[in-house]
Amino acid sequence: IVYVNGDIFVKGEVKGRVTVVSSNNIYYTDNVKYSGGASVVNPNDSVAFLAKNQHYFLPNSVEVSGIVYGEKAYNTGNLAIVATKKLDSNYNVVNISPGEKNDGHFRHFGNIVMNGTANTAVYLNDRAYLYDPNIKYFRPPGLPVQPVLRLVREA
Repeated sequence: IVYVNGDIFVKGEVKGRVTVVSSNNIYYTDNVKYSGGASVVNPNDSVAFLAKNQHYFLPNSVEVSGIVYGEKAYNTGNLAIVATKKLDSNYNVVNISPGEKNDGHFRHFGNIVMNGTANTAVYLNDRAYLYDPNIKYFRPPGLPVQPVLRLVREA
């Protein structure tokens, strides 16, 4: 489990079972897939991205695998998932121009849990949310597959 007090920028290949927790936002700067380019979890590789605030999908086209959880905890309106930003040539996060991501695509393989709404409409008609049935078997650390009953105090 990786805890970051602040923003997180992620991209690349996930090797192992990992949970990434941000006290603020998570920015996806490129594709996030599992070892070997797989889109769905397996017994060795799974990931969860937990943001206290929002998730930002920055590329014109992006594919992200894993569990995505956003709370929109700070005064950021109702959005927990945002696709209206990009990285400029100096790697600063800036607003996109109208119509800029219309020719791109968005793919999420996994599960999204959020307090709020998602704004991925800038990808127009080429976006897909694909549930990964393996998530219920091969969860990242800190996310149990089934609830566990524990005896806390005996009366």
